[in-house]
Amino acid sequence: MKENFWGEMSEEYLKDNPEPPPLTDESLAAFEKRIGLRLPQVLTDLLRIKNGGLIRNTDFRFAGKEFQVTYIKSVADAESHNAIRTYLHVLDDPDAAETLAGLQQKAGDLGRLLYVAEALDGPDAYALNYNRLNVTGEPTIWRIALEYGEAPRAKQIASSFAEFLAG
Repeated sequence: MKENFWGEMSEEYLKDNPEPPPLTDESLAAFEKRIGLRLPQVLTDLLRIKNGGLIRNTDFRFAGKEFQVTYIKSVADAESHNAIRTYLHVLDDPDAAETLAGLQQKAGDLGRLLYVAEALDGPDAYALNYNRLNVTGEPTIWRIALEYGEAPRAKQIASSFAEFLAG
């Protein structure tokens, strides 16, 4: 993966949202132990170049439809907004019980659904789904759309993180 994959964040944005520290073997091992899941090698290789952030080419295409992916989440110690985290921590609001149930019905155990990327201008998020593995045992990639007052939408869009990046 080339370094030109990553975009640049403005100085103003970085004042309130500092870049996470570089991904190390130790921080990756601690993260994977905490969540109980192993990240795909393609994703960890990408995060070793830069541990999350904006990407340059935001136009993606899956199954003939156009999507936008603008941000890849980081590996971090805390459950921050910019960190990869499970949907149990994304939807931890007590008022989200119905949404949680609907998403779990569609995608499976939310503790095995990792929020890894997003589009900044819409409800779309992208998740590694460890409930639905591909033929080589890697998690599939799902598009998750959560909009207030609507049932959650969840659908597989790629069979691996490598296929997702190729989108």
